[in-house]
Amino acid sequence: DKYFQKRFKVLLIGILCCANVFFCWFALSLPSAIWSDDVIPGNYATLMISMTGAGLFLGAANPLFLEYAVELTYPLPESVSGSLMTLFNNTGGLIFLCIPPSENKIMNIYMSVTVLVTTFVTMVMPERYLRAELQAE
Repeated sequence: DKYFQKRFKVLLIGILCCANVFFCWFALSLPSAIWSDDVIPGNYATLMISMTGAGLFLGAANPLFLEYAVELTYPLPESVSGSLMTLFNNTGGLIFLCIPPSENKIMNIYMSVTVLVTTFVTMVMPERYLRAELQAE
């Protein structure tokens, strides 16, 4: 809060870029529907490191996204913003669960593209802190 006060967008973009690096590393370390061999040679340890890094950065992004959503949707109550974020998160998870097993070789690419698209959407979102400015008064 001391260093990134009213800078959620910058922090979120940085975190999402780091997560995308780890997701791409993971996706490129495994055979895919697009390429038959792994592009980046990997073993069990590198796969675990890449997924741990991706999970760490996505886990760090979740509370920041919730806080940023509350700022962007002010004066709506925080419960509405949180509920909508949870709904979209669960809907996205359900869509990923519905991908047939025959398409499992492209799942890692889907996840990398999803994080990349989220990064770009976050970049074009307006940066407003109406709630924080009102509470500061």
